[in-house]
Amino acid sequence: MSSGSSGSSGSSGSSGRGRIFRQGDVVCARYRVDRFLSGYGLEENYVVRSLLDQRELLLKVIAWPAGSLESVQAEVPAWENTARIVASLRAATLSQTLEIVPLTEQGVTLLVREPVELVGKTLLEFLQTLKRPLRENEVLDLASQLAEALDALHRAQVFHFALSMRRVVVLQQGDGLRIKLSD
Repeated sequence: MSSGSSGSSGSSGSSGRGRIFRQGDVVCARYRVDRFLSGYGLEENYVVRSLLDQRELLLKVIAWPAGSLESVQAEVPAWENTARIVASLRAATLSQTLEIVPLTEQGVTLLVREPVELVGKTLLEFLQTLKRPLRENEVLDLASQLAEALDALHRAQVFHFALSMRRVVVLQQGDGLRIKLSD
């Protein structure tokens, strides 16, 4: 599969390349790019809208690792297999991946996910804006939810090698807190 229009905006992305998509680009004939959200390392995040049902979603673009063509070609199928396993998992504490699209010509893989980052805050942002220490019961609850997410991954033989405070999204639900572990 390839993207619809995928011109570069000329702006520098987080990896030193220009951004992969621009506002208005149509990706895979199914998603329209609303805006660039963030970039970090080899990934870029965009807010997109489904052309089918107008749902707002998150599009994560992950550049394949640099290196010899042979080593990259050997790593990509294993990485994509792991991404497929993660996409098949259904756990309340995991951000759900809805679609995986390899764009071989561009050397990237796209993950279309539920947009938890748009409705919640990363754990770091949450703690910075809380203006008070977490209560003991809140710490235990969040830690338990994080353990639940990691357990779901480990049971599927998947290990989260990039666990950080920016990968844990905190959502307000009623009078409680809920986390979602993102990729």
